[in-house]
Parts: sequence; structure tokens; C-alpha cells
Amino acid sequence: MQALISRFGGTPALILKFVFLAIINAAAIWAIPLIISNGVWIMLGLLIIAVAALDFVMLTSKFIPAKYVIFGAILLTLFSLIPIIYTVTIAFTNYSTGHIGTKEEAIASIQAGSLTENETSQQYTMLPLYAEGQNLVLGLTEIPSDTTATTDGTDVTASAAPSGDAITEFGPSDAASAVTEFGPSDEASAEASTQTEFGPSDAASPEASTQTEFGPGEVSSGVASPEAGPSGDTAVTVTEPEGGWPPSYIGTNEGLDEVPPGDVQRDEFGTVTGVNGYATVPEADYPGLDAQLAAIKVPGPNGGYIVAQGFTNATELYPTVTYDAATDTFTNSQTGVVYTDNGAGSFTNPDNPEDELLPGWKETVGWKNFTAIFTDPDVRAPFFQVFVWTFVYAFLTVFLTFAAGLGLAISLNRPGMRGQRIYRAMLILPYAVPAFLSALVFAGLLNDDFGAINTTFGLNVPWLFDPFWAKVSCLLLNFWLGVPYMFLISTGALQAIPSELQEAARIDGARNWQVFRLVNLPLLLVALTPLLVASFAFNFNNFNNIYLLTGGGPAMDGSSVAGSTDILISYTYKIAFAAGKGNDFGLASAISIIIFLIIGTISAISFARSKALREERA
Repeated sequence: MQALISRFGGTPALILKFVFLAIINAAAIWAIPLIISNGVWIMLGLLIIAVAALDFVMLTSKFIPAKYVIFGAILLTLFSLIPIIYTVTIAFTNYSTGHIGTKEEAIASIQAGSLTENETSQQYTMLPLYAEGQNLVLGLTEIPSDTTATTDGTDVTASAAPSGDAITEFGPSDAASAVTEFGPSDEASAEASTQTEFGPSDAASPEASTQTEFGPGEVSSGVASPEAGPSGDTAVTVTEPEGGWPPSYIGTNEGLDEVPPGDVQRDEFGTVTGVNGYATVPEADYPGLDAQLAAIKVPGPNGGYIVAQGFTNATELYPTVTYDAATDTFTNSQTGVVYTDNGAGSFTNPDNPEDELLPGWKETVGWKNFTAIFTDPDVRAPFFQVFVWTFVYAFLTVFLTFAAGLGLAISLNRPGMRGQRIYRAMLILPYAVPAFLSALVFAGLLNDDFGAINTTFGLNVPWLFDPFWAKVSCLLLNFWLGVPYMFLISTGALQAIPSELQEAARIDGARNWQVFRLVNLPLLLVALTPLLVASFAFNFNNFNNIYLLTGGGPAMDGSSVAGSTDILISYTYKIAFAAGKGNDFGLASAISIIIFLIIGTISAISFARSKALREERA
């Protein structure tokens, strides 16, 4: 930005500078309330410091060099510091699959997750509706405990049955006799079709009958009566009962809102078909509503939660564990067990700490994750096995690839050798192929059953399914990918060594091996040590090759997470995102910090010993 400003002078430059700063400050002012509302105080502090530093440098006449680099430096610092600070923060918490939100969110989730039906549960017909913005809500209508219908002028009360449709059987069209049989009034269905089969009105035979089949609960809130139709057939209508229709509601996670009766739309059978101001969800869309319906738990009027039962029914469920805010405890209504806050983000049974109510909540646990690495047997044993293999893997990769690359560079660096360009091009080809593609190709070549290696040479080596051979396979892949790189840097370093030094050594009687060991190698290491350290650090965290070739497998004895070829970074990934017992972000963050410290320490020592970063002063 400053480079752009520098092309202008005077007033245009000043205006452009102030416009740029105004945009930056306006964006910061807009972001600050959002950051405060989310409680991300570290982000708030970094933002304020960054904007203040930018304003100070750009508005002062001093610090001319800083004006050109301040913006990029701030972005680089923020993008580096924020992940580090966030990782360190998470490492001191119990942040995991079962401990994500706040305590209040955990309490609500525990209650909602322990719901069950009892004898007082209110039943509802349900109509999925869309509110504004395509937000799914529930159209709910209460189902009375009893169903009343009339056939020949006599009210008949139908009690709830375990199953079956509501069936009304009439005699001949004079409706002189009637048998009324109702199914469960608590299983109303908005989508159930009504079929009416009537005999002719002049039916003389006593066997002629009129049958009306309703879906469950179709006449639960109205009065059904047979009437003579225009064609002589018998028709059945449902009229509003004397006491009015049962109340209807709009249900969301926030609660129930009663719908005025005039806003409820019904068909001729009394079934609710819509609500004014809401769009009815087409039946064709029902199969895609499972996840959305499962997420809606409507707080009921009696202390329970109204949840969907399929697409057209809902029932009020009650939690089996209840929370007492005064004592900060949960009580299981079925077993009587009282769960207390254990101070580590969970409600547990004091008599059995393993008996825990999930989910818990995010809580600061201090050094627990770090101590678990060295004290918890389930973590300690696989961690140290993975730790040792990571060192071996990174060291052997650098050593073998450097030795091979240097040897090839020396061989192809001899003056007068024919075909040097062809050989060098062939050696560079593996480096030109994307590494992830090479890993997938190697996974196919080393397949036990149909891989080209075993089938071509008649071998039966379990390359990917035996711990030893799987490790060999990982080293072979890295050798294939690493040799071209080492060949390139070694070739460049060799060509940079003055030939006079080698000639002088030979004049003094040194042989080729002595020239290499005493002249070439020390000079090579001065130039290549930083690159070798960087290569070690890269392979120490070479997640892609391990994950794509073996997936960290085969399984390690005594661990449900770590595999025999897992290195620390892939082991950390499994703990954070792919563990069988859930994701443990706190422990993964702690291991990440340890990896950072290990790499930083090794790099610092290596650079110090090699004096690679020492400033030369006159």
C-alpha cells in the first residue's frame, strides 16, 4: 500500500493514505463488538495492538522503512501468533467431544438427551411448516385423550387402543344401526387419507353396509355423522364440536406459541392443513427433514419437551434426570442417583466417578493434558513408541536420501561425463510428480494381494500390514521422493566449491576420498546444514506420506488410537479428529506444543553447532 502511495505526491497521497487507514479502522470498529460478544479476548487484544501500530507508523514522519512492511508484517504475525496462542489455550482445557460448550449448554443438553414418554405425555398431530427464511417449525394440535363421534345421533366415546385406524361401520343407508370402532386417538396423522365406501341408498339387503375409514385420530376433535348424498350414497362429514377445536401451536426450540383459531386451516374432515403466515412443507420433502426435526425440541407446558415422532405426530417427553439449580446437581428419577459437579467439566456419580453424564462443558484443567502424556498408561505407552519411531523415521529419511543424493551428485559432477543432462533429468522426474500422487501409487504397488512388487517378483511380503514392513515401506516412499531434492542441492553446493581447493589438496598428496572428506564434505555441510535441518523438521511432521500410504497402520498393540507407522503429527491428528472414543482437542494441543518444542530445540541446536545463522561482522 505504501508503495502505491509513494507514486503520488502531495495532497493525493495524503488523501489516499487517510482513506486506507479509515477503511482499516472502520473494519476494526465493526469487528470489535463481534469479538467481545464471543468472548475472544486474545483476538481483541491482538486486533487493537495491530491497528494501533499501523496507525502510528503510517501517520508519523519517522520509521520510513517500516511504512513499506508494516501491513505485511502485521498480517504475518497475526496468522502465526493466533494459531499458536489458540493451541496453547486449548492445551490447558478439557476441550473434547464431550466437553465443548458452556455449563449452561451442557445442563440443557443433558436434560434434552434423557427424554422419555410417560403416562402424562400430551400427544399432538404435527404439520411441518416453513417460517420466514425457510426455517423449519412444527405446527402442533393437541389430541384429546378420548374421541367422540356420532353416527345416528348418539354420541359414542372411543377410548385409545394400542394400534389400528379409526373405522366407522354403518348399516344400510338408513343408518338405523351402527357399529363404531375407533383406533388410538393419540396417533393423529395429517397425511392419512380418508376413504369412504358406501352402498347405494336404496340397498335392501341387510348385508349392504357403509364403511368409513379414517386415518388415526382423524375424527378425534370433531363430530362424525352419516348423511345422504345427492346421488343417494351416504356421506360422512366432520363438524366442529360444541367446545371448539383443540388448540393449535407453533413449536420451536424457544417454546410454544398458540395460533388463533381463525389462522388454522382445516379440510372437510377437520384435519389441520396449514397455518396462516407459514408455508406447508410438501410431502415430497419429508424424507429430507429427519435431521432438522431431530434438532427441534419444543419446551412443553408441563416441563417436558415436545419432539417429532415421524413426520406427522409429536409427543411430549420428559427427562429422566432433573437438574436442581439450588444444589447444582442432577438426580436420576429412575435410579435415585445424584450427580454432582466434579470440578473438571462433568456431572459424575460421587460413588462411581466413571458414571458420568454427557455432555460436559469446557473447563480449564491446568497441566492435566501434559501430565497425562507421562502418567496415563493409555497415553504414555503409545506416545513414547510413536515418539521413538518419529525420530528414527525423520533421521533415516534425511540420512539415506542425503547419502544417495550426494553420491549421485558426485558421480554426475565429474568433468567430461557423457549424458549428464539426461541422467540429471531422469533423477529430477520423481521430484516433479506431486508427492500425494506418488504416495497413492506406492500404496498400489505395495499392495499385498495384487501389488506389482509382489506379483512381479513372486514375493509374499506384507508391505502394508506388518509393522516392520510397513515402516520399511514408509522409508522407501520417502527415499523415492527425497533423493531428487538432495541430489539438486548437493549438485549446486559441489559446483560452488572452488576447484583450486581440490587441486591444492591433490598436489599435497591427498587421495580422492581424502579430498572429499577433508575438503568437499566440510564445505558442503556449511552450505547444506540449514537445508538438512529443515528437511528433518519437514519429515518429522510429514503427515501426508504416512496418512496416504499406511494411514498410520497397522494397529499398535495396546492402543485404540495409535498405529505402528504413526508419527507424532498423525498420532495427534487421530487424537483430535479420528479417535474411537471421541475427539480430544486438549490432549492433541498439548502434544502439538511438545512437537513444536522438540523441533524448535533441535533446529536451534543444529544451527548453533553449524554456525549457519551467525552474522559475519567486519
